[in-house]
Amino acid sequence: RIARDGIVYLVVGGGGATPRPLAEEHVDGSIVAAEGHHFYARVTTSVEGISVDIVSIAEQVDGVLSRTADLLIDAFRIPPS
Repeated sequence: RIARDGIVYLVVGGGGATPRPLAEEHVDGSIVAAEGHHFYARVTTSVEGISVDIVSIAEQVDGVLSRTADLLIDAFRIPPS
């Protein structure tokens, strides 16, 4: 997750392929970066705003991919404007 100039950006790349290490350098405004996980973004919208949960379903440790029982990696809310 990246926040810059009042805008929240998501780069969601946690599905399908073999997890790869993250770059050592992060983009300015980086808040959260998840490494080694297969995950999805659950987005809920309502009049109260937008809620986003980033949920891991598996983690790769020492080359072995194991289920994570829906581990919450990140969560945030964007209020209505």
